[in-house]
Amino acid sequence: MISGTLQFKLDGQIIDVPAGTAVRVAPAVTRSIWNDGPSDAELVICSTRLKDPHADGELIEDFWPVNGAGP
Repeated sequence: MISGTLQFKLDGQIIDVPAGTAVRVAPAVTRSIWNDGPSDAELVICSTRLKDPHADGELIEDFWPVNGAGP
């Protein structure tokens, strides 16, 4: 995280990630990132190039909880 604070959902765990924090997410972990704060946040994401990026992802409907943070 460069600036601000974001919420990361990693499998079933939601964590607040402040500026100056690095997060490594294993390939098999289902993940999403959400800005629930009033200000912008900046982050850097690094990943390896895939031959077929559509073959490696899966959209999971309603991944964020309805009664908590997230869209």
